[in-house]
Amino acid sequence: MRKIQTIAMLACLCLLALPAAHADTAAITLTSFTDFTNGQWTLGFEFSPTTNINVTSLGSFFPTGANDTHGVTIWNTSGTVLATATVTGNGTQGFDYTTISPLLLTAGTDYVIGANTLNDDYADNGATWTVASGINYIQHVETTCSGVTPCFPGTAGTTSFGDFGANFTFTPAPEPGSVALLFTILAGFGVAGFRNRSRSKQ
Repeated sequence: MRKIQTIAMLACLCLLALPAAHADTAAITLTSFTDFTNGQWTLGFEFSPTTNINVTSLGSFFPTGANDTHGVTIWNTSGTVLATATVTGNGTQGFDYTTISPLLLTAGTDYVIGANTLNDDYADNGATWTVASGINYIQHVETTCSGVTPCFPGTAGTTSFGDFGANFTFTPAPEPGSVALLFTILAGFGVAGFRNRSRSKQ
């Protein structure tokens, strides 16, 4: 019985050691901008996480009154699609999002996100913005692109301005060692409980 209590206590301590649940955080927060449009674009940015993250939703900027659908994609820097979604505007100005299956992005690796604007206004280069902790904003990227499906904008961008069409939300990814330790302890707890029940039946 004491062994079971000890294992249960260790499991509780392990749970306390795991990172607390985090609310989804937007990678980019616009603090000021001007609506503008001059054609159809894939607008986005290159970035790298400073810690492992799970991307939980993809977002696109919509002007007031827009309720059409934009495509949003995350690529690696070679242009391989890692996640894609379509986002429908709700008529209010700002970013709207579509939830995706969590996408693990690793610290120190560069990625590219882009969203198609269609003929909608986007947040123009007068924009000022803040970047969430855990994200390293590298540069603005863009390419002309018609239709809903985004075109890979490459990595030949600029740090001098930002036209924002794309965004994403994320949570910190749990450390693999902590999760493995928790499962090991809980498995031990289950074995000890089974043995105790077996002894009580004899």
